[in-house]
Amino acid sequence: LAPDVVIVATGGMPQNPPLTAGDNLVTSSWDIMAGSVKPAENVLLYDDNGGHQGMGAAELIANSGSKLELVSPERFFAPEMGGMN
Repeated sequence: LAPDVVIVATGGMPQNPPLTAGDNLVTSSWDIMAGSVKPAENVLLYDDNGGHQGMGAAELIANSGSKLELVSPERFFAPEMGGMN
């Protein structure tokens, strides 16, 4: 992986995990959704809680034309979103 930016989607309150390198590349899903940070060309989105924040940010990033890679500790994406009609 060689992302230009790393998006961390952590849920209710944004939090950046402690990193040994690359901390300057990290922003929150809140910043992406608010438009205060624009997606770069190559984006790695780490979604640690499987809710709406990660999928909302992923949709916005994908629609911006960025190359998006989505990573989650879950077995599938967005397990906390539940069924939708």
